[in-house]
Amino acid sequence: MDATDISKLFSPMPALPEEYQALAERAERDLLGLLILWGDRALVQQVEPSWFTSYQHFIIFRGIETAVEINPNLDVIIISEILEQSGKLEESGGLLYLAGIVSNSPRITPWQIAPLLQGFAKMRYAMTAKNGIRCMVRLEDALLHGWNHGTSWYSSGAQLINYEAPIFFELLDDDSDWVCYSFADEVEAERLAAQ
Repeated sequence: MDATDISKLFSPMPALPEEYQALAERAERDLLGLLILWGDRALVQQVEPSWFTSYQHFIIFRGIETAVEINPNLDVIIISEILEQSGKLEESGGLLYLAGIVSNSPRITPWQIAPLLQGFAKMRYAMTAKNGIRCMVRLEDALLHGWNHGTSWYSSGAQLINYEAPIFFELLDDDSDWVCYSFADEVEAERLAAQ
């Protein structure tokens, strides 16, 4: 099954109404900037990566997650170095984009903006069609391709065996990643299975 077939398999994440979508995108940038400024490990651990709709912002968040485990004194340089080491700096928008989200952060606390982002995620999930075959996918793949998805969780390959849903990626037993459910179109799934 090639990437084109897989992209047809899952329905796209519904877009919020235009006025809410702009606010959601701004809230994503603002939260990321505040997480870098505050460097609060406890808050980073409370943020649900599936709240982000932008693959770019998800990558930055993953860089922040990694950085806060290493050094609580975050800054743009540390995040950019982590993203560069993982080969994701360009996809994140680069050093200038990171500096921009930090310098344009609102003068509020991350705790004030995180619930707003969570609310937008709940709104998108409520709009998501939940028919079809429930499958497990990497959250990164869902965000990269714009697939519908709900809440995510961190799991190893060995733990995923216990879920009763098709898995659309392979994790080694000791590998872990953010995963989520997405709903595959039944007709498209049957067509691919017949090939």
